[in-house]
Order: sequence, then structure tokens, then C-alpha cells
Amino acid sequence: RIRLDLLFGVDLTSGRSPSRYTHVTPGTAFKVVAPLKIPGIGYFSEAPTVGPLGIGGSTLIHPTMERMRVMLVDDQSIILDGLAALLEGEAGVEVVGTASNGQDAVDKAILLKPDVIVMDISMPIMDGIEATRQVKKKLKNVQVLILSMYNRREFINEILDAGASGYVLKNTNRKELLEAVRTVGVGHRYLASEVQGIMDPVDGVDGAGETKSI
Repeated sequence: RIRLDLLFGVDLTSGRSPSRYTHVTPGTAFKVVAPLKIPGIGYFSEAPTVGPLGIGGSTLIHPTMERMRVMLVDDQSIILDGLAALLEGEAGVEVVGTASNGQDAVDKAILLKPDVIVMDISMPIMDGIEATRQVKKKLKNVQVLILSMYNRREFINEILDAGASGYVLKNTNRKELLEAVRTVGVGHRYLASEVQGIMDPVDGVDGAGETKSI
């Protein structure tokens, strides 16, 4: 659900509307002409006349989300096939391509310009860390989500330093993977709960998953 005041540039962090619209009074009607795109939210498919706006809340309209273009990178074809089957069944997600190594990923990313790349780390020819570094150098707006079996802090630190926006483990469930893809797709960072535990050691366990002597 999106409040009508988003159309007028509401501050998404504070929730406050710009002061220049304080003259709008309850009962004022606005006609919205579609398609209207709001970055990070999507396209509005309807153009209703709505009101009132102000005290008592705004009339709600329902957006049709812009499709998120995703590219998958892994050297195991069975994993690529499984990920593609999982993501293609989700509304608002489109798998635009796959790659089986880091160099292939860089080349195809330049050609396809996906919104999100789901990337493995350990691959032939070029690993996911170097591929991420090159993708971010050439395509700053493309977000990289790492999907890996490695849960060592050194891997996580290195890939985040290379420019990845998220990191999830291959034992993740479908719900978390989709949440991660959508989160990094709108420009935010996503670390799976297990990864956060690795990065923030507690209870005598260090970030590498090894028990400390205490």
C-alpha cells in the first residue's frame, strides 16, 4: 500500500510531507495519470481521482511493482536451474540470464544490465569476488547478492569490500532468498541472520564459527 502523499515527494525516512504542500486541504482531489514511476517502488497502473488528502489519512492506491531483472551466476548447472525455477515463479522478478563463471558474469552483466546479480564465490576462470569487483567498477547501479556455502568472516569481509550488497548462505530458505534479492534490488544491504552472527561474535564464539577460550 502506498499513500497518495508519496506522489508529492514525501520524505520516506521521516514520513513528513514537503512544506510546500501544506496548503492542500481535506477534500482536495488529484487526478493521477498512469504510468507513473516512483524510483524504488515501481509503476502505478491506475489513474483514479482520489481524495480526501489530509486529516484522517490519504486514500490508498495499489501499485504494480516494476519487474526486478535478476542474473544468476554459479558453476553448477543444477543450482542455476533450481534458482531460476524458484525466482521465475515470483511476481515482480524476471531472470534475464545466467553465467557459469566470473568472467562470463562480467561480460553478460555489461550486455544485460540486470538490477541484481546472485553470485557464487568459488568458480573457475574468475571467482565471485573479482567478478563482483569488476561488475561494480563497470556498472555501479547493478547490485550483487552473494549466495555461497562459505561462512568464514574473511570471505564475507572481502566480498563486501569488493562491492557486494548482500550475503546469504546456500542453506537459506526460499523466503529469505527472495527477501534478500528484493532488499539489495532497491539499494539496501542484506546480511542473512547467520552471516550477521558471524560478523558480530557473541557468547564466546568468534566470527569464524570457532569457540574462543574464555
